[in-house]
Amino acid sequence: MNIYNFVKLLELRGNKLEKMLFDLKWPPPGNLPAILLDKISNGYEKGIISAQDVDKIFLNFYNKEKLEKLVGLWSEQDFIHHRIKIISEAVNAHIEGKYELSIPTLLPQLEGIIADIYQHTGRMTFKNITDYVETIFERDSRFDRVSKTFFQSIILEEFEWQGPVPFFSRNAILHGADINYATPANSLRLILMLDLLQSSVQYLKITSSHE
Repeated sequence: MNIYNFVKLLELRGNKLEKMLFDLKWPPPGNLPAILLDKISNGYEKGIISAQDVDKIFLNFYNKEKLEKLVGLWSEQDFIHHRIKIISEAVNAHIEGKYELSIPTLLPQLEGIIADIYQHTGRMTFKNITDYVETIFERDSRFDRVSKTFFQSIILEEFEWQGPVPFFSRNAILHGADINYATPANSLRLILMLDLLQSSVQYLKITSSHE
């Protein structure tokens, strides 16, 4: 295989993965091996693997041991360290199957971490947080595109009372409109988002020297 065909093959694999994550409203599971992600996205495209199967694969991979290791890594980050007790308790709630607790605990921590990173003062507007997320995930890689879309279009989606309840909207959950949010997959979505956020911030710090 020449280099051109190899690059095209990699692009095709990436397109399948990106489409699957968009379709199923998952942030990228950054710790899964690339070969496993290829198998999952191929199986999903062919109809061999269902959306529920993808959920199960992700949940089985991020077991108690892997999640505790992630929390240990996060605790070493200076912009998360002072929040680690709250985050650790939320992850423990996830491990114990208490998704009613893990999700509303983790949601505000995402915004708090972003506010700390940018030393935000005053009221955090919708434009503020979307602009910050745009900057954090600015590399235009597949993972950045999926992460940014998940945060801006799903987590930050607005809602109105007596209107349809959007899927996994922060505002709908924290204002009490969404009472069906507590699933293991949704809880893991937030854990993955937090991991992607901290890893992208580390990249920004290294490349730009901005904290």
